[in-house]
Amino acid sequence: MPTEAIIETHVDSAMLAKAQEIYAAAGVTLDALVRNMIIKTVEDKSVPMDFFRPNAKTIEAIEAARRGEFEGTGSMKDLFAELDAED
Repeated sequence: MPTEAIIETHVDSAMLAKAQEIYAAAGVTLDALVRNMIIKTVEDKSVPMDFFRPNAKTIEAIEAARRGEFEGTGSMKDLFAELDAED
């Protein structure tokens, strides 16, 4: 496949070195990883990985819901009022 575009990104050099070690152990270069992620994204029309990284408040809410302790806001209007109030 001919190269028609170049992607440049900035990342902490220690983090990059660790990532390169992990992928090298799997026989994958970072170039190949990015290229294949882009191809998979286009083919599947979706993001091929989970970017969800909940904060402590979200984790507690998820755990409370799993324990059956979830308290809803009642209505969409109430929800938006609560969300706006936190600003």
